[in-house]
Amino acid sequence: MAYIPCECKLIAFSKGQDADGYTEYTAHDTDMFCAMSSVNHREYYEALQAGIKPVATIVVNAWEYEESFYRMNPPEKAEINGLRYKIERAYRTDLDHYELTLSYDQKDNVIEEGEYGYND
Repeated sequence: MAYIPCECKLIAFSKGQDADGYTEYTAHDTDMFCAMSSVNHREYYEALQAGIKPVATIVVNAWEYEESFYRMNPPEKAEINGLRYKIERAYRTDLDHYELTLSYDQKDNVIEEGEYGYND
């Protein structure tokens, strides 16, 4: 499987309260280098049976991945080339790397009116 080197941003969310006592979520992001590839056939069809449609796989350095959520929750989203993906699965492949399986996150990638020629 061929990997394409790229930059990605892992995004984790922490839960807290605002001044009025309402629950609020704060995003914490970490920029890092990664290697992106397509999802293999077996993993793709197994995920479809579970109702998940994976679109890509990225490999990141283990120390960067673990540092990205030190003292908070693991990352839930990844941003690559301006598109947001949901992290469906993350597992350590060896001592130095984590592999993250991503699915397209439609609600985070909505083009607002007036952007990129839409109703301009």
